[in-house]
Amino acid sequence: MMSHFTLSLGAHPFEYISKFGKFIMTNILQDSVLPLKLGHPHYEADHLFQWMMSKNASKRPKIIEVLDHPFFWSLRRKTKFLVDLARCFDPKKEGDLRAISKEVDKFYKKSLVALAVEEPSNWLQRMGSKLEPLLAKRKFSKGTKNYDGDSVMMLVELIRDKFMHYRDVVDELSTSDEYFGEDGVFSDDKFINFFLTAFPELIIILFCSLGEKRKDKYVNKLRNKYYAQIIAVPLPF
Repeated sequence: MMSHFTLSLGAHPFEYISKFGKFIMTNILQDSVLPLKLGHPHYEADHLFQWMMSKNASKRPKIIEVLDHPFFWSLRRKTKFLVDLARCFDPKKEGDLRAISKEVDKFYKKSLVALAVEEPSNWLQRMGSKLEPLLAKRKFSKGTKNYDGDSVMMLVELIRDKFMHYRDVVDELSTSDEYFGEDGVFSDDKFINFFLTAFPELIIILFCSLGEKRKDKYVNKLRNKYYAQIIAVPLPF
Protein backbone atom coordinates (compact mmCIF):
# COMPACT_ATOMS: atom_id res chain seq x y z
CA MET A 1 0.00 0.00 0.00
CA MET A 2 2.90 2.35 0.73
CA SER A 3 4.45 1.64 -2.67
CA HIS A 4 1.13 2.30 -4.39
CA PHE A 5 0.69 5.52 -2.41
CA THR A 6 4.17 6.65 -3.48
CA LEU A 7 3.87 5.85 -7.19
CA SER A 8 0.39 7.40 -7.37
CA LEU A 9 1.71 10.56 -5.67
CA GLY A 10 -0.64 10.27 -2.74
CA ALA A 11 -3.73 8.36 -3.90
CA HIS A 12 -5.15 5.72 -1.56
CA PRO A 13 -5.37 2.29 -3.28
CA PHE A 14 -9.09 2.09 -2.48
CA GLU A 15 -9.98 5.75 -2.88
CA TYR A 16 -12.58 5.72 -5.63
CA ILE A 17 -14.23 9.13 -5.88
CA SER A 18 -17.83 9.27 -7.10
CA LYS A 19 -20.60 11.84 -7.02
CA PHE A 20 -21.51 10.42 -3.63
CA GLY A 21 -18.05 11.07 -2.20
CA LYS A 22 -15.23 8.80 -0.98
CA PHE A 23 -15.92 5.44 0.61
CA ILE A 24 -12.46 4.03 1.35
CA MET A 25 -13.41 1.73 4.25
CA THR A 26 -16.43 0.37 2.37
CA ASN A 27 -14.30 -0.33 -0.68
CA ILE A 28 -11.70 -2.17 1.38
CA LEU A 29 -14.37 -4.49 2.79
CA GLN A 30 -16.08 -5.27 -0.52
CA ASP A 31 -14.71 -8.30 -2.36
CA SER A 32 -15.65 -6.85 -5.75
CA VAL A 33 -13.51 -3.70 -5.32
CA LEU A 34 -9.89 -3.98 -6.47
CA PRO A 35 -7.01 -1.57 -5.77
CA LEU A 36 -7.00 1.54 -7.93
CA LYS A 37 -4.90 0.99 -11.07
CA LEU A 38 -2.17 3.46 -11.95
CA GLY A 39 -2.47 2.72 -15.67
CA HIS A 40 0.02 3.70 -18.36
CA PRO A 41 2.97 3.19 -18.08
CA HIS A 42 2.85 1.40 -14.70
CA TYR A 43 1.50 -1.96 -15.89
CA GLU A 44 4.12 -3.97 -14.00
CA ALA A 45 3.37 -2.09 -10.79
CA ASP A 46 -0.38 -2.55 -11.28
CA HIS A 47 0.03 -6.29 -11.70
CA LEU A 48 2.14 -6.58 -8.56
CA PHE A 49 -0.10 -4.33 -6.42
CA GLN A 50 -3.28 -6.13 -7.50
CA TRP A 51 -1.60 -9.41 -6.58
CA MET A 52 -0.25 -8.17 -3.23
CA MET A 53 -3.60 -6.63 -2.23
CA SER A 54 -5.74 -9.65 -3.12
CA LYS A 55 -8.76 -9.88 -0.79
CA ASN A 56 -7.96 -13.55 -0.25
CA ALA A 57 -4.76 -13.58 1.80
CA SER A 58 -3.84 -17.07 0.58
CA LYS A 59 -3.57 -15.71 -2.98
CA ARG A 60 -1.09 -12.98 -2.08
CA PRO A 61 2.54 -13.57 -3.08
CA LYS A 62 5.27 -14.46 -0.63
CA ILE A 63 7.96 -11.81 -0.21
CA ILE A 64 10.40 -13.94 -2.23
CA GLU A 65 7.89 -13.92 -5.12
CA VAL A 66 7.48 -10.16 -4.82
CA LEU A 67 11.22 -9.59 -5.09
CA ASP A 68 11.39 -11.80 -8.20
CA HIS A 69 8.57 -9.91 -9.94
CA PRO A 70 9.37 -7.97 -13.17
CA PHE A 71 8.59 -4.72 -11.35
CA PHE A 72 11.95 -5.16 -9.59
CA TRP A 73 13.90 -6.42 -12.60
CA SER A 74 16.89 -4.42 -13.72
CA LEU A 75 17.19 -3.23 -17.31
CA ARG A 76 19.78 -5.95 -17.94
CA ARG A 77 17.47 -8.68 -16.61
CA LYS A 78 14.61 -7.48 -18.82
CA THR A 79 16.94 -7.52 -21.78
CA LYS A 80 18.06 -11.07 -20.97
CA PHE A 81 14.44 -12.17 -20.61
CA LEU A 82 13.55 -10.93 -24.09
CA VAL A 83 16.69 -12.38 -25.69
CA ASP A 84 16.24 -15.76 -23.96
CA LEU A 85 12.58 -15.79 -24.93
CA ALA A 86 13.41 -15.19 -28.58
CA ARG A 87 15.98 -17.97 -28.50
CA CYS A 88 13.51 -20.32 -26.87
CA PHE A 89 10.90 -19.62 -29.55
CA ASP A 90 13.15 -19.75 -32.58
CA PRO A 91 10.73 -20.01 -35.56
CA LYS A 92 12.92 -22.67 -37.17
CA LYS A 93 12.04 -25.11 -34.37
CA GLU A 94 9.23 -27.67 -34.39
CA GLY A 95 5.50 -27.06 -34.76
CA ASP A 96 4.60 -27.24 -31.05
CA LEU A 97 6.57 -24.09 -30.42
CA ARG A 98 4.86 -22.23 -33.25
CA ALA A 99 1.49 -23.18 -31.76
CA ILE A 100 2.51 -21.82 -28.36
CA SER A 101 3.83 -18.68 -30.04
CA LYS A 102 0.40 -18.09 -31.62
CA GLU A 103 -1.24 -18.55 -28.22
CA VAL A 104 1.05 -15.90 -26.77
CA ASP A 105 0.11 -13.54 -29.61
CA LYS A 106 -3.60 -14.03 -28.84
CA PHE A 107 -3.00 -13.55 -25.12
CA TYR A 108 -1.12 -10.32 -25.82
CA LYS A 109 -3.94 -8.83 -27.92
CA LYS A 110 -6.52 -9.88 -25.35
CA SER A 111 -4.45 -8.29 -22.59
CA LEU A 112 -4.12 -5.00 -24.50
CA VAL A 113 -7.92 -4.73 -24.52
CA ALA A 114 -8.21 -5.66 -20.84
CA LEU A 115 -5.52 -3.14 -19.86
CA ALA A 116 -7.24 -0.46 -21.96
CA VAL A 117 -4.09 0.16 -24.00
CA GLU A 118 -5.34 2.51 -26.70
CA GLU A 119 -2.51 2.05 -29.18
CA PRO A 120 -3.09 -0.35 -32.11
CA SER A 121 -2.23 -4.01 -31.48
CA ASN A 122 -0.02 -3.93 -34.59
CA TRP A 123 3.29 -3.00 -32.96
CA LEU A 124 4.87 -1.74 -36.20
CA GLN A 125 2.18 0.93 -36.40
CA ARG A 126 3.08 2.00 -32.87
CA MET A 127 6.65 2.65 -34.03
CA GLY A 128 5.55 5.59 -36.13
CA SER A 129 5.94 6.26 -39.84
CA LYS A 130 9.57 7.33 -39.47
CA LEU A 131 10.87 4.31 -37.54
CA GLU A 132 8.71 1.57 -39.06
CA PRO A 133 10.54 1.32 -42.41
CA LEU A 134 13.91 1.37 -40.63
CA LEU A 135 13.02 -1.46 -38.23
CA ALA A 136 10.55 -3.62 -40.16
CA LYS A 137 13.22 -5.45 -42.17
CA ARG A 138 16.59 -6.99 -41.49
CA LYS A 139 19.13 -7.40 -44.26
CA PHE A 140 21.80 -10.06 -43.80
CA SER A 141 23.97 -12.40 -45.86
CA LYS A 142 21.17 -14.90 -46.55
CA GLY A 143 18.64 -12.32 -47.65
CA THR A 144 16.00 -10.08 -46.05
CA LYS A 145 13.86 -10.82 -43.01
CA ASN A 146 10.46 -9.19 -42.61
CA TYR A 147 8.79 -8.75 -39.23
CA ASP A 148 5.04 -9.29 -38.84
CA GLY A 149 3.55 -6.39 -36.88
CA ASP A 150 0.55 -8.50 -35.82
CA SER A 151 2.72 -10.92 -33.84
CA VAL A 152 4.20 -9.80 -30.52
CA MET A 153 6.61 -12.74 -30.72
CA MET A 154 8.00 -11.16 -33.88
CA LEU A 155 8.57 -7.97 -31.87
CA VAL A 156 10.55 -10.02 -29.35
CA GLU A 157 12.46 -11.55 -32.24
CA LEU A 158 13.21 -8.12 -33.70
CA ILE A 159 14.52 -6.89 -30.34
CA ARG A 160 16.77 -9.96 -30.08
CA ASP A 161 18.00 -9.63 -33.68
CA LYS A 162 18.82 -5.94 -33.47
CA PHE A 163 20.36 -6.26 -30.01
CA MET A 164 22.57 -9.24 -30.86
CA HIS A 165 23.43 -7.97 -34.35
CA TYR A 166 23.40 -4.23 -33.84
CA ARG A 167 25.80 -3.77 -36.76
CA ASP A 168 22.88 -4.71 -39.02
CA VAL A 169 20.93 -1.71 -37.71
CA VAL A 170 21.05 1.15 -40.18
CA ASP A 171 23.54 3.87 -39.24
CA GLU A 172 20.76 6.41 -38.84
CA LEU A 173 19.47 4.42 -35.86
CA SER A 174 22.64 2.96 -34.35
CA THR A 175 24.73 6.13 -34.22
CA SER A 176 22.21 8.97 -33.98
CA ASP A 177 21.67 10.23 -30.43
CA GLU A 178 18.02 10.73 -31.38
CA TYR A 179 17.57 6.95 -31.51
CA PHE A 180 19.96 4.26 -30.23
CA GLY A 181 23.29 6.09 -30.36
CA GLU A 182 25.21 7.63 -27.50
CA ASP A 183 27.95 9.99 -28.66
CA GLY A 184 27.84 8.30 -32.05
CA VAL A 185 28.07 4.74 -30.69
CA PHE A 186 25.30 2.14 -30.37
CA SER A 187 23.99 2.05 -26.78
CA ASP A 188 22.52 -1.22 -25.44
CA ASP A 189 20.63 0.56 -22.65
CA LYS A 190 19.21 3.22 -24.94
CA PHE A 191 18.12 0.55 -27.41
CA ILE A 192 16.23 -1.52 -24.83
CA ASN A 193 14.82 1.56 -23.11
CA PHE A 194 13.32 2.64 -26.41
CA PHE A 195 11.25 -0.55 -26.71
CA LEU A 196 10.29 -0.69 -23.03
CA THR A 197 9.09 2.91 -23.24
CA ALA A 198 7.22 2.31 -26.49
CA PHE A 199 5.71 -0.92 -25.13
CA PRO A 200 5.51 -0.58 -21.32
CA GLU A 201 3.10 -3.53 -21.16
CA LEU A 202 5.40 -5.91 -23.03
CA ILE A 203 7.37 -7.52 -20.19
CA ILE A 204 4.48 -8.11 -17.80
CA ILE A 205 2.14 -9.58 -20.45
CA LEU A 206 4.83 -11.95 -21.72
CA PHE A 207 5.77 -12.87 -18.15
CA CYS A 208 2.15 -13.74 -17.29
CA SER A 209 1.49 -15.54 -20.56
CA LEU A 210 4.54 -17.77 -20.23
CA GLY A 211 3.96 -18.22 -16.52
CA GLU A 212 0.86 -20.23 -17.40
CA LYS A 213 2.98 -22.52 -19.58
CA ARG A 214 5.95 -23.05 -17.30
CA LYS A 215 5.54 -26.83 -17.37
CA ASP A 216 5.85 -27.02 -21.14
CA LYS A 217 9.14 -28.64 -22.11
CA TYR A 218 10.20 -25.58 -24.14
CA VAL A 219 9.08 -22.83 -21.80
CA ASN A 220 10.52 -24.82 -18.91
CA LYS A 221 13.95 -23.71 -20.13
CA LEU A 222 13.03 -20.25 -18.85
CA ARG A 223 11.71 -21.48 -15.52
CA ASN A 224 14.93 -21.65 -13.53
CA LYS A 225 15.95 -18.19 -14.66
CA TYR A 226 12.73 -16.23 -14.31
CA TYR A 227 10.15 -18.29 -12.38
CA ALA A 228 12.25 -20.15 -9.82
CA GLN A 229 10.62 -18.36 -6.87
CA ILE A 230 7.17 -17.87 -8.42
CA ILE A 231 4.56 -20.45 -7.44
CA ALA A 232 1.73 -19.16 -9.64
CA VAL A 233 1.44 -16.06 -11.82
CA PRO A 234 -1.96 -14.31 -11.84
CA LEU A 235 -3.28 -12.86 -15.08
CA PRO A 236 -2.44 -9.20 -15.80
CA PHE A 237 -6.10 -8.12 -15.62
